Amino acid sequence: MPISRAKEERMWRLAYQMARSGKYSGWLSIEHELRSRGYSRARHLLDRESIRERLDKMCTEAREGCANA
Repeated sequence: MPISRAKEERMWRLAYQMARSGKYSGWLSIEHELRSRGYSRARHLLDRESIRERLDKMCTEAREGCANA
């Protein structure tokens, strides 16, 4: 079942917020959290290597930034 464009946009904003927070280790932990918040299609929407790499990089940078603060 497709999700609405608005819900998909909310999921993307939330995913990037999570990645920048420094609280997540990578795309997989973000996907699990999104699914627990009702985004049942998170795996499908995050099923591109480029998206996964970007989220992983953002998570790493955020976690390094938190460690240096």
